[in-house]
Order: sequence, then structure tokens, then C-alpha cells
Amino acid sequence: MPRRQLDHALPILDRGQDIPRHEDPALTAFLQRHIDEVLSKDPTPPPCHHCGSHQVVLRYRGRPPNGIPYFNCRHCGKGFNRRTGTALQSFLRCDKLEAFLPLLSQQRSIANASERLGVSHRMLSRWVRAFRQWLLRLDPSGEWEAKVKLGMRPELPALKCPRCGNHEHFFRMGFVDGRHQGKRMFQCKACRRCVSEPDEHFRMRIASRAGATEK
Repeated sequence: MPRRQLDHALPILDRGQDIPRHEDPALTAFLQRHIDEVLSKDPTPPPCHHCGSHQVVLRYRGRPPNGIPYFNCRHCGKGFNRRTGTALQSFLRCDKLEAFLPLLSQQRSIANASERLGVSHRMLSRWVRAFRQWLLRLDPSGEWEAKVKLGMRPELPALKCPRCGNHEHFFRMGFVDGRHQGKRMFQCKACRRCVSEPDEHFRMRIASRAGATEK
């Protein structure tokens, strides 16, 4: 599975700072294409979502202006519409989609994004989970799902506290020199000793960021 590329230089919480967060327009466009198909009012029956049969008939067109067609499968007897089995199956806030989609590929906290969208943390977490699951159904390779960064935290580098030997539990504590382009600082949860980001990890992170910028 492709690995999610997260930047340690971006704070987990913005704390009132206006820090640029970059959208991946390819992911937004990919999802928008599939959303347009899901919300299509085309009455032509698609293959059955449940069994894949083409023995499908239109049951009703849906109420205007936002209704979508509903279909019945003559092979398995089940009904469905184009939302069935997608992230939009129980997504009742389509008015938020335009603002939500660009946020999916941005490395920012659920708290920050939910404030921007005017929805609860719990609701936004459900949306992110539903869209990640849908992306894996659309592309089982995981390439598109790995582009989702909303609500994700970068893994800690290999750290070891020189005081107590802890190598698993650390807080993120900003930056060594106070600049977002510098080394990350971490604090041991056991003894509160501060540890700076390892040189090798810092070099690899900077090189990875430079490569992403060039693309």
C-alpha cells in the first residue's frame, strides 16, 4: 500500500497561526468526477450494486430538484440508487461538499477543519472515514486513499530519551529554533526531557518536501 506523506513541520494544532495548508487538486478532481456520477439524474439503469447484474429497471426518477433515480434489480430483487455503497449514501450535507473536498488532502486537524465547515468534530470524523473507505473501493491499490491527510498525524521519528531511555512516548513541542522550517522538538512523556529531531530524519524530511514541491 502507498505510504501517506505527512509533514512534521506542520503543527498538529494551528493555535491561531495562519499556516498555509496545501490541497492536492488531483484528489479533489478524482472525487468530484465520481461524485458527479453518483448524483447524476440519468434514468439509464446502471449494473446492480449488489450482484452486478444488468437486469436492472428504473423504479422511479426521484423528486425534483435534487432527487436521484432509484432502481430495482430483477436478478437479486434488491433496490438501490447511485449513492448506495458510496461515501454519499448517508451524507446529508451536500451543501458542504464543495468546501469539504479540498480539505481532505490538507494536513490539518479535525478541530480546525470542523470550525471552518461549521460542523461537529464527530460528524467530520465520520465523513473522513467514509471517504477513505470509498476511495479504497474505487481504487484498491490505496494510491488515492493515501492522499487523504485531514485529521492524520505524522508518525514519530525514531527517538530515545537520553535521561530515562523511553523510546515510544513523546509530546510534540514545536521547533528547536522556533521556525517552522527547522528541526522538530519532542518532549519525553515519562521524564519531560526535551529531545530534538534526529539529523537523518530531518534531512530526509526536507528532501521529501523539496521533491513534493518540484512536482
